[in-house]
Amino acid sequence: MQSVYPVTRAQRTIYFGHQLDATGHLYNTGMYTETIGDDIDIDRMITAIHSVLDVAETLHVNFDVDADGNVVQIPRATREWDLPVIDFRGEDDPAAASDRWMRETMNEPQDLARDLLFRFAIHRLADDTVRLYQQYHHIVNDGYGIGLATTAMTKAYVEGKGPDRAAEWTLERYVRVDEEYVASEQRELDRRYWLDELADLPQVTRLLGSGRLSSPGELVAWSHIDADGRGRLERYAKAHGTRLATVLIALLGAYLARATRRRDVVISLPTTARGTRELRTVPAMVASVLPLRFDVPDDARLADVAEVIDGKLLGLLKHGRYRGEDLGRELADIDPDWRPPTVGVNIMPASVSRYSVGRESQAHMLSSGPVGELEFIVVLEKAGHPIEIGLRGHADDAPLAQRCAADLDDFLTAILADLDAPLGTFDVAPAPSITEGPEADHIGVAVGHEDTTAGPLALMPATVRRRDAGRAVDADLREYRIPAPEDLTEDAVVAAVSAVVEHHPALRTTLTAPAPVLWLLSVNDSAAVDARALVASAALPGPSSQAPRCPREPRLPTCPCALMPPPAGS
Repeated sequence: MQSVYPVTRAQRTIYFGHQLDATGHLYNTGMYTETIGDDIDIDRMITAIHSVLDVAETLHVNFDVDADGNVVQIPRATREWDLPVIDFRGEDDPAAASDRWMRETMNEPQDLARDLLFRFAIHRLADDTVRLYQQYHHIVNDGYGIGLATTAMTKAYVEGKGPDRAAEWTLERYVRVDEEYVASEQRELDRRYWLDELADLPQVTRLLGSGRLSSPGELVAWSHIDADGRGRLERYAKAHGTRLATVLIALLGAYLARATRRRDVVISLPTTARGTRELRTVPAMVASVLPLRFDVPDDARLADVAEVIDGKLLGLLKHGRYRGEDLGRELADIDPDWRPPTVGVNIMPASVSRYSVGRESQAHMLSSGPVGELEFIVVLEKAGHPIEIGLRGHADDAPLAQRCAADLDDFLTAILADLDAPLGTFDVAPAPSITEGPEADHIGVAVGHEDTTAGPLALMPATVRRRDAGRAVDADLREYRIPAPEDLTEDAVVAAVSAVVEHHPALRTTLTAPAPVLWLLSVNDSAAVDARALVASAALPGPSSQAPRCPREPRLPTCPCALMPPPAGS
């Protein structure tokens, strides 16, 4: 086993994003499953979980910068780790106490250089009720990989032995497959496909007008399709030779087109990006987020749009290993004002699955990482159940999202009454992006500071904000400040950022050259600079010839992840 490995392209982007995250937990992903039964064997659960995770070398890594400025991943010296059993049975409300623990734990910062980057716990809520909490940093695993690991744990619990996967779940294999793709002809074919798909640099769909490009996401609103409406959609999909999931994407696309008054819909869609068998069998970070573009003319029927989307999904499946962030950078080089999609759709399978102890358990997503402006999470339970559509966005945008959810409910009610009507016949209230007007693009993660004395403008890298179990940060993680006068200039900001970069080797990497390191400035209420709109950049030391500039956003990924189990038989 090597002592150091390169990072993959998917990991590289998340590493960079983590450095810009002031909270340290933006890329924490997680879920829990709740199982009811009086014969659940806790010790057997612990043994099964360890038997799976302990052989996955891809999960037992840390990340650092080597002497040449390359971001690398380093296998941990030991694979020993604790899996606590926490008993909430004595609490007045065990479920609420468990929820609170999970929420607080999910928001704890992660140090990529030192921490174990996954965390599990078993919660006892009652004598017959158990929850299994699973958390991963997105840099080591994605939704498909979480499903792989969970399926293996269930099998290990039932069979009483762990999987024989040590030879498959290695860093060498994971990194080699990524390097082979980067050097392959297929990657160039994929690149050309996506550049052709967006050659005219279309205006992407904006719904809320908040301008958020990467921020903590939580479910802030819900829309619903009842069981009867679901039945109608299933019959409609079958009659037109398509799938329910495709019809649902077409429904949401039709709503977006009507609400934004734009027939050219451009949204983001997560893809597993696992085009080879080696990637389909390893728990690791592979997923990408790519654009889905389709036309919704007024005279089209729902089936017409679904047919177009079916073809687009085939293209996405064939070319889905390409990195969405690479595409965004190329398009931004053509037009610096082009913005990637900030509205996404994520179709998720039934949350009732055989998890944890070989019996039906209720699975609940806690977080799937950053979100852009808004993401529609479509939860498909078993046939006969209603369809829940969660709107995931920034907490501050909850009122706007709830307004959109109500408008979506009205649209769904109308179209379900006449699925064959031309889409232009359905009236939809204009989106907030039209009625409120768009705000300047900004990163939704606040880079804050506890000292709120008047005047100063705090400038710091994300590492300054990290905490280890509530203790103070290391002494060498300093904080840098400059005054914030009313006539603050871009040159002054760039100079200050350059000073920060000089003191933090992790930011002087080949990862970012020749592009600038991007920073969000945080100011208190009395300062004259609007932190939401101001993103500064610094030219890096080294061969970069790019002059300092202030782009509107860093084109970081939102969530390249769908928290779902792998397909049967994978």
